[in-house]
Amino acid sequence: MKPRVVAFVPLKRDSERVRGKNLCLLGGRPLYEYIFQTLARVPEIDGIFAFASDPVFKKHLPSKVKFLTRSRALDSPSIKGLHIYREFCAAVSADFYILAHATSPFLDPGSIRTSLRKVLSGRYDSALSVRPVRTFAWFQNRPLNYSPSDILRTQQLQPVVLETNGFFIFKRGLMAKGRRVGSRPYFHALSALEALDVDTPEDFKIARCLLPLYKSGKTHA
Repeated sequence: MKPRVVAFVPLKRDSERVRGKNLCLLGGRPLYEYIFQTLARVPEIDGIFAFASDPVFKKHLPSKVKFLTRSRALDSPSIKGLHIYREFCAAVSADFYILAHATSPFLDPGSIRTSLRKVLSGRYDSALSVRPVRTFAWFQNRPLNYSPSDILRTQQLQPVVLETNGFFIFKRGLMAKGRRVGSRPYFHALSALEALDVDTPEDFKIARCLLPLYKSGKTHA
């Protein structure tokens, strides 16, 4: 039997950094519309859901997308993402879930399809979008990927892998353990355009500048 794959996008009206962020216009369309258009182009997905308390998000959803009302209590800044994800998974049954975010408007459907195939193959128990950065990195006053007494050329550095908010793919059992990434994850590297996370006013300015590139179909630039 074919496993059931469900995608969902948590949404709330207000954001701490940008008021009404998900509803802000990007190229004449609300920001949240982009990720749903992307998910609708992934044929392996059996169901796509907008998970929000405010019905305002129903207006610009593609026909393939269902709106699932959630408690307004989940909109509180004190609520952690994993709490929201568990609530959705408890309400909608599936074998595999794709968690995506409205703040990643330039994702390519091919990135999601490739990652989903990796997880469905059984070789990986989860997948996530990442951005490898080959640079000299520090954390808590310690170098992460190089020795200050033996400075390599940048090309020789091991890249630091950063999670993006693009997508996470996981089995149902993982969320029951309170995790969206398992012990055998597949890391899918995004292009700089795909990896853009629109979270601040400055990010919106960058997104508006990059929109023509996205519309040209060059998402892997």
